[in-house]
Amino acid sequence: MSDMTVGRSICAAKLYDKISNIGKITKYKLPQSLYASILQKQTNYSLT
Repeated sequence: MSDMTVGRSICAAKLYDKISNIGKITKYKLPQSLYASILQKQTNYSLT
């Protein structure tokens, strides 16, 4: 894996953690499909 790929993975993981924390704080669990959608957008954004 290249450094850029690792960096994108770390960014996605951090974003996922952030979303999870917000979900816990608000006591509102987002559907798994929504997580996947957000992470996919983050990955696409990182690639451009």
